Amino acid sequence: LVNLDENRHRIREELGIETRRASAVVLIGHPSVQPSVPEQSINEALRTLNTHVNRVEVLTYKELIDNAERSLGSVPLR
Repeated sequence: LVNLDENRHRIREELGIETRRASAVVLIGHPSVQPSVPEQSINEALRTLNTHVNRVEVLTYKELIDNAERSLGSVPLR
C-alpha cells in the first residue's frame, strides 16, 4: 500500500489506474482448521485487529464465503 501511494502518479500516467487510498484484504485460513479455538473467539480477535489497522481488512475464508452468500441473497455457495 505504501508503494501504491508513493508511486500513484506514475501508475495513473502509465496504467490509467487511480491508487489513491487503495486498500487490501488479507485472507487467512478457515476456523475449522483450529477446532480447539471457538470460532467466535477468532471472529472477535479479527474484529479487534481490523479496528487497529488502516486500509487492511483481515478475513477468514469462511467470512468471505458468508459475506458472498449474503450479497447474493443467501444463495448457498457450498
